[in-house]
Amino acid sequence: MSSLRNVVRLAGRCARAHRRLCTVQGVVAGVSVEDERVRELLGRVNGMDMDVVFAPRKEPLVPPRYQLMTRDQLHKAHVEAVTEAKKLLEMTPVLPEREPRGETLRHDEELDGYLEHRMVFTNISMNKDNRDREVVVREPTGVLREATWEERDRMMQVYFPSLGRRMWLPHMLTEEGLLPVLEAGRYGDILDMACLQCEPDSEDYIRVHRTVYDRIEVEGAYDSLRSTRHFGGLVWYLVQQERIVGLVKDLVEKYLWSEGEALVELYLLCHPHCSLASSTDSTPGKKLEAFCRHYSLGQLLAQLATCRDSAADTVLATQSIT
Repeated sequence: MSSLRNVVRLAGRCARAHRRLCTVQGVVAGVSVEDERVRELLGRVNGMDMDVVFAPRKEPLVPPRYQLMTRDQLHKAHVEAVTEAKKLLEMTPVLPEREPRGETLRHDEELDGYLEHRMVFTNISMNKDNRDREVVVREPTGVLREATWEERDRMMQVYFPSLGRRMWLPHMLTEEGLLPVLEAGRYGDILDMACLQCEPDSEDYIRVHRTVYDRIEVEGAYDSLRSTRHFGGLVWYLVQQERIVGLVKDLVEKYLWSEGEALVELYLLCHPHCSLASSTDSTPGKKLEAFCRHYSLGQLLAQLATCRDSAADTVLATQSIT
C-alpha cells in the first residue's frame, strides 16, 4: 500500500514539475498526436475488439431485439456497427498543460478592507466561447486580478454547467482517493471520470492519466484499456517516454504482431534519431523483429521465428493442395 501511495504521489509531482514535457504536449520530434499517420498507427495498435467496444455498460437493461436479415441487410448492419465502433474508439484529448492564470490587473488601495470576501465577475454573454470569457476577481485587499483556472472552471460550471460534472474535484481523482481504485484495477473507470470532470489541459487531468498509465505499465495490465478510447493515450505516452518494451512483449505474447509492428513504426516515427532507427530494416514486417533483436528479447525473437516458419509451412501446404 505504501509503495503504491509513493507511485501516485511521485506521478503527481512529476506532472507538476514537467508541465511542458512532450508527454503532455502531444508533440515530439515535430510529430503531433493529431497527425494523420500517427492516428492511423495508434488505431492499428489499439485494434477493434467488438466484444470490448460494445461491452455491456452500467445502464438499465433492456430486452434484446432479434431481427431476421438478408445477406445485404446483414452486411449493411455490420458496416454501421464498424462505423459506430470507430466513433466509440476516438482517442481522448492529449493537450499541453495550460499556463497558470491569476495576473494582477490593478490595485485599488481605496477599496482595501471595503469587503470581507472576494467578488467574482464573469462575462456570461451568449456569443462567447467559455475559454475566452472574461472572469476577474476582486480581492478584499483591493487587488483586481484574473481568475485562476480553478475559479474559471467553477464559474463555467455555475453559468454553463456540463452534464455530470461536479463543482469540485471528486475524491476519487485526488492523490489519496486514487489508491483504492487503482488497487481494484478500475483503470477505465478512473480515466472516464477524469474525462468527465476535468478539462483536458488541466493539471488534474494530466496527473490522473500519467498515474494510471504508470500503474498499467508496472502491472502489465494493457488489456484493461485495449480496444477502448483510452488505449491510444496510453500508447502515445509510452512511446514518448521510450518505455514500450513491456507493451511490445505483451503484443507478441498475444500473437498481435500487426499491432506490434505498428507500435514499433510509431516509435521510430517519433524518435527518428534513436539507436534503433539506424539498425532497423525498412522492409515491411521486419521492424518488430529488429526491435526485439535490438533490445535482446531473445524469447520473443524465437516466438516470431517459429510463427513465421509455421505460416510459411501453411502457405506451402495450401499451394501443394491446389
